Amino acid sequence: MQGKKWKKYVCMEYHRTEQGFSFITLFVAIAIISMTLPFIGYLINSVHHQSNYEELAVHHFFQLIRDEVIHAKKTLIQEEKLTLIQEDDSVVSFSLYQDVIRRQLDGRGHEIYLRDVKAFQVTSYTYGVRIKVTNLLGDTYEKTISNYHR
Repeated sequence: MQGKKWKKYVCMEYHRTEQGFSFITLFVAIAIISMTLPFIGYLINSVHHQSNYEELAVHHFFQLIRDEVIHAKKTLIQEEKLTLIQEDDSVVSFSLYQDVIRRQLDGRGHEIYLRDVKAFQVTSYTYGVRIKVTNLLGDTYEKTISNYHR
């Protein structure tokens, strides 16, 4: 056994470039984390995206009703039902049916204008009508539409 030569590195080699974790690398890591931390809040907020589908649907419904009122010859309100008499003497009515607002022409048909509706109220004024819609979430939307009768 004495005739054997001892090896200088038996278990592992040591490189001069591996000197460990220095203060400068710690400072750089903290700087990078502190610069990216504010953006994480924006990223989390963008994940919780709230849909405004209901608001857009009600807004579109009000535009469709307004167009119908503009082309109507006469406006009648009976039992939470908006009835419009058109220029060709056809009768268009809007009413709440279950949880939708539907449009009927001459008492026939079933054209859905708005879904998920809890309440539909129509109030008559001398200058037009006020429509109030409450959806199933409890949000209430109101619109006053002026008469454009010629």
